[in-house]
Amino acid sequence: MALWLCTRTNKLPKFLHRRAVIFVSLIVGVLVFLEMGVKEGEKVGTREDVSEAVLGDKKLPGCIIIGVRKGGTRALLEMLTLHPSIRMAAQEVHFFDNETNYARGYSWYLNQMPNLGPKQMAVEKSPSYLVTPGVAERIRAMDPTVHLLMIVREPVTRLVSDFTQITFNRLEKGLQTRTFDETIIRSDGTVNVDYYGVDTGLYSSHLERWYQHFPREQIHVVNGDRLIKTPWREISKIEKFLRLEAKVTQDNFYFNTTKG
Repeated sequence: MALWLCTRTNKLPKFLHRRAVIFVSLIVGVLVFLEMGVKEGEKVGTREDVSEAVLGDKKLPGCIIIGVRKGGTRALLEMLTLHPSIRMAAQEVHFFDNETNYARGYSWYLNQMPNLGPKQMAVEKSPSYLVTPGVAERIRAMDPTVHLLMIVREPVTRLVSDFTQITFNRLEKGLQTRTFDETIIRSDGTVNVDYYGVDTGLYSSHLERWYQHFPREQIHVVNGDRLIKTPWREISKIEKFLRLEAKVTQDNFYFNTTKG
């Protein structure tokens, strides 16, 4: 349209020609501006239509399950995700107890967290955090207000479960194994407390070390044996601990007659 107008104005007097050129330039400018405005408006509208939950928002965890190994950490985390405000990391991160991962920095750690929607909290679990020296200090350095969960089972039951898994893994790799008694009981008949599995079950000694870096009200101990029998009651306590609205009820669970 602008080209056609410019061609027609060649036969006009000079002063009209100049006015026509100015008029055409103004029209072209307005059309360009309007076109840019529409495109910009389309972009803004598109972003407004995308919710925060879809876009995703990674944050450092508001809660960390620090242990214990074979205490029921996976079951606990799965049950916690029944709450709409909790999102779990896809796998055990092992950031604070692994020198290679820790050297990668907080940006790497953050990238392991799930995308969050409004009012959601990221939770990660690494069962060896509890027993690894230096982890409590590292977590406090990241966030001294983070909530910590520790799930425990009857110590001997947990030890047998731990030993069974270790033995099975060694057999799969073709490695030599020892019996339970050979591993746990010393020649003088005393318990080998230096064995990793036994040491893990000395819950109070590990907790005392963590209490040097975090106040007691910031660490919630979950009864793993009760979690199996009445999970909704244990989850309710955690909801209060995390200051979350009560959402998980007995209706969220059913008894598996196959597994018992």
